Amino acid sequence: MLRPDLRAALCALVLIATSAEAVAQEYLAMSSRQNRLVAPEQQPHVSVPKRPDFYVRPALLICDTRDPAARARELEASMRALLAAAAADPGVETAILRRSGEDAFAIPLEDFDLFQNFVTPGPRPDSSQVAFLVKTPVAADDDLESVEDRLEAFRGGVAMDGRTELLLQGPPELSLVDPRQYRLEVIQAI
Repeated sequence: MLRPDLRAALCALVLIATSAEAVAQEYLAMSSRQNRLVAPEQQPHVSVPKRPDFYVRPALLICDTRDPAARARELEASMRALLAAAAADPGVETAILRRSGEDAFAIPLEDFDLFQNFVTPGPRPDSSQVAFLVKTPVAADDDLESVEDRLEAFRGGVAMDGRTELLLQGPPELSLVDPRQYRLEVIQAI
């Protein structure tokens, strides 16, 4: 049974499955609704509570080695280690956040070539970083502590190279894969 705080978040989840882009994609429910002010009369009158498919945390791979060439090597080695660890762990996946209008989607991140395209300068001149998502499936008996523990165990088990760090930061997200599959339930609830 889900904890009340997780259940409350799920009950507040309103399925928005009208976008053609949502077909067979992973919809980040909380990110899509954040910073959106909706008047009470514009609130949807129908919702269909569902257990999320994934619990998602924003993550940051950051390296602050001073030498740019060494920093690039350390970040590359750490990215490869991260992807290998995610491929070996059935309880954890990596993704990139993609926004389309007000909607947010998690795009699977399994390829190093794709991963390295997201390297950006870090907060200091001598740092580089990659922002991405780390996610874990939500089982019927999971609670907030168990999903957080899985992600923290994964984070702690990835071998970082040099001065590279893997940080889990920012608020958690809940996601649904292919929300259009619930369209008939929403229609029936109307």
